[in-house]
Amino acid sequence: ADLKGGGAERVVGIAKKKRDGGGRGGERPGKRQRPSPPVPPAAAPAVESVEIETDEEETDEEETIFVKVPPGSLGVTVVTAGPTFGVVTSINPAACKFADRVSVGDRIASVDGKAASCVADLKGGGAERVVGIAKKKRDGGGRGGERPGKRQRPSPPVPPAAAPAVESVEIETDEEETDEEETIFVKVPPGSLGVTVVTAGPTFGVVTSINPAACKFADRVSVGDRIASVDGKAASCVADLKGGG
Repeated sequence: ADLKGGGAERVVGIAKKKRDGGGRGGERPGKRQRPSPPVPPAAAPAVESVEIETDEEETDEEETIFVKVPPGSLGVTVVTAGPTFGVVTSINPAACKFADRVSVGDRIASVDGKAASCVADLKGGGAERVVGIAKKKRDGGGRGGERPGKRQRPSPPVPPAAAPAVESVEIETDEEETDEEETIFVKVPPGSLGVTVVTAGPTFGVVTSINPAACKFADRVSVGDRIASVDGKAASCVADLKGGG
């Protein structure tokens, strides 16, 4: 009930639960969960990248394969000068009729049985040609494809070490509720008390809400406190809360 009072200043006794920590006012915190400090995850061991040789190891030896090529462009780009003449630097799959037999890094060694040493040698006689392609031998017996050389193969990933389990620990607050009460007294001007209380039963007078704009002692009362007396008389019914007028 919103307590209007009897039109005169009243002395209201407010019973408040005692707390071991000596706190006053505010809602009773009771107990709350306070998590344990976070435990940083254990650092995973460092993982190094290990260089592992491929199964196919390059050598200086070459083997030559021969392919028949129709008239026209070979469909490959090659080095045209110096000691690496004829080495394939790129392949046009749409134009090269032997793209499945040649790889970048192979060398055009001959055309129609004649060693290729200049661009003119690569053209042939304007008819179908037999092109000799020198390919590096590999210990693994591989044929075709770009020379892999050596490549980096990372070590297997190491799963991070599991962080130890962290339990949530219940810790009592500094202010522990008890069944004891202490009473404070405040002077209240005529008019509404500005609080709503329980109006029946064993919890009569317990504050359930506060209107800060209307309650002149809002800084001294909290939800859960009990209006215990008015002008020295124990409050047991709504009429007692109105005062003597």
